[in-house]
Amino acid sequence: MSMVEVRVHVPVERETEFYRWFADWRDGKVSGIDEADDRPMEVALEPAIAWWKSLTTKEAAIWSLWISAAPSMVTADAIVDALKLGGPREIPGALAWSGRKGRRVGFDVNWQFRTEPTTGKPIYGLEDVEYAAVLAQARDAADLSAPRVTAR
Repeated sequence: MSMVEVRVHVPVERETEFYRWFADWRDGKVSGIDEADDRPMEVALEPAIAWWKSLTTKEAAIWSLWISAAPSMVTADAIVDALKLGGPREIPGALAWSGRKGRRVGFDVNWQFRTEPTTGKPIYGLEDVEYAAVLAQARDAADLSAPRVTAR
């Protein structure tokens, strides 16, 4: 397969959403931007545990924050403040790596991202409370059975 480099301009506040969509498109999960899948997600616990064990401390902290907040979304500023990150640009990298780790163990990593309508700021989270509950079970099981990875 031949490849071509493509450069596009993406609004800063939609950067994470773009990377998420592009990764899904590249992996053949979507064929267009406007696709939506409202089916309830079925999540197996064993792959979720394997995925959780692979997360770095920063990645696990982001996901734990979302699990606690579900079904509410969390602003990028709140994530930065809670985790003492250097800024909101650290969030997309952590999410990209956690998505890759999920694919490695056969776990469908899923989060929501959008721009908050009143402030125009990015918000992230888990609106599916059943998915968040499975992640909480995986986190608890993983924390009992193995130390967490500290570096990417």
